[in-house]
Amino acid sequence: MSTVINNIIDRMKNLREFEIEVEIPEGKSLRGVVPFDTTINKNKGKFKVYAISKEEAEQKVKEFLER
Repeated sequence: MSTVINNIIDRMKNLREFEIEVEIPEGKSLRGVVPFDTTINKNKGKFKVYAISKEEAEQKVKEFLER
């Protein structure tokens, strides 16, 4: 169990904040809880995401927008 806890702590220590900018499709409404600090202006969205890499951050935003 301590290995799992150590892995979680190591991951938390290595998280960085990434600002991901994406186009929001016309008519798309974001319902429910938005798990990121988000700014939307017209069809542009900026999401501040904590992740290990930029690729992981982009994937999190993509998964959120596809739900």
